[in-house]
Amino acid sequence: MEPVKQTASQPTPPPLPGDTGQSPLSESHFSQIRQALAARQGARKTYRVAHSSAVITLVIGVLAVVSSVASWSLFNLTVSLAVCAVGAVEYHGAKRVRRSDALATRLLGFNQLAFLAVIIVYCIVQMFSKDMQLSPEFRDALAQLPGKDRGINDMVGKLAFVVYGLVIVLSIGFQGGMSLYYFTRGKSIAAANQTTAAWISRLLTLMDQST
Repeated sequence: MEPVKQTASQPTPPPLPGDTGQSPLSESHFSQIRQALAARQGARKTYRVAHSSAVITLVIGVLAVVSSVASWSLFNLTVSLAVCAVGAVEYHGAKRVRRSDALATRLLGFNQLAFLAVIIVYCIVQMFSKDMQLSPEFRDALAQLPGKDRGINDMVGKLAFVVYGLVIVLSIGFQGGMSLYYFTRGKSIAAANQTTAAWISRLLTLMDQST
């Protein structure tokens, strides 16, 4: 039989100063931490919603800025920059919510209302924009076709009203719903903060910052 090779054991690291080998936290402390983690689930969910919404809004805003510069429309560029600002504010608010800042939900709620205002203004301007009217040359060309009504320009205008009107209605439902969601989350986050010890809040904040 071959002799069994003995491997050298890894040296035990020296204990830290004041380290007795026992946890400084009792089971009661661990129970409080678990309860605080459960209470923060609402804030974490709100953070994920706000973070995802912020990223999507920023992507849309940046693409709109590029398109506005390429076609050079001052109005569209202004609206695009406003969308980028909404995304930036929401990203900042999401970071505050991650730290369980209950007041950040008010910022996020009003930010969605501002986004809704931007969308409504853009849609109303587009409804009455001359760009939605057919050019005289194109309108005359359509009029020469058999069975074509000379009121084709009016039809395009009505279609624009329907499309942008629908966008306004959907935005009221979505941005309004998002705003209501943020406003209602503030109370639950504040309640969780009141039931969490200060040292646990600091510990969990450090954990969130490290991830």
